[in-house]
Amino acid sequence: MIAQLGRLVAGGDARDVGAGLAACVETDLLDDAGRQDLDRAYRLLFPLRVALKLLSRDAMGRDQVGIRAQKVLLRLTGKETMDELDEAIENVTTAAASTIEKMLPKPEEDADER
Repeated sequence: MIAQLGRLVAGGDARDVGAGLAACVETDLLDDAGRQDLDRAYRLLFPLRVALKLLSRDAMGRDQVGIRAQKVLLRLTGKETMDELDEAIENVTTAAASTIEKMLPKPEEDADER
């Protein structure tokens, strides 16, 4: 959605996520470090999402993924172990969350909400 926002603000007809994130940098919605964080998260998580949907209709936890499915996920992500994949997921999601938090406006306390 952030890439879409960048494309909307910048205009143009590019439709890929990378171009949308670059547009966020061009329009000062993101700095380049934030763009890189979101791009890394997208490049890791989107293929995982697609693969997991192909493997099962239901949400799957690590303990529900068989050995063959693990091999597919590891090959897809270039990781050697599931622990390495778990760590990569943790790292990219933490960085992406931090970037997104920085983009969001700070909520203002309303006197009526106290």
